[in-house]
Amino acid sequence: MTDQAATEATEQDTCRPVEVDGETVRVRGAGDLTAEGQEALAALVRVAKAKFVEDAPEQVGVLQNRLRLAHQARRAKEHLLDDVRRALCDTGVMEDDDPYSHADLADVIRQTDLRAENANAIATEIYRRMERLEELRSEPALRQSVVENVRGEILGLQGALGIVLGGTVPGGTADKLAQAYYGEWLKAKEAQG
Repeated sequence: MTDQAATEATEQDTCRPVEVDGETVRVRGAGDLTAEGQEALAALVRVAKAKFVEDAPEQVGVLQNRLRLAHQARRAKEHLLDDVRRALCDTGVMEDDDPYSHADLADVIRQTDLRAENANAIATEIYRRMERLEELRSEPALRQSVVENVRGEILGLQGALGIVLGGTVPGGTADKLAQAYYGEWLKAKEAQG
């Protein structure tokens, strides 16, 4: 009987998000908050925030900076994965409207049997974008964001190339394989004239 009561209490007594003054706060409890409960929670959150700011004002800035940096890192990673996706579309491995998420991109690359053909196509795209990057660097009036976008495309293509060649992202073997392959590809291209 006690186990059943504990299980029922656990199922009802959970953490859930509640919005307070435009911010989401995790609250543990059973059932929905009444209007009075919501007001009491909001007052408690306001007092706790004010007390924290009063007791440790330097920590507020540090924590806000950490949050900002975490958001920047997440956006940078999403941008890099967007570049990999764009590279896969450019090389014909997938179509623009394919429903693959960022998490599925490595699987898409690994399932492709045309590794040599795709590796050459990706190397060609890297070369083309490297040439474009050099052109952009010679244009002083150009916005830095355009240059950074092309750099991101190159990084995405290099990641895709490494994965096509059988490398993995964790552990960094994809980058090493991509650099080695591209170096050899570039030598062969220069030898052909």
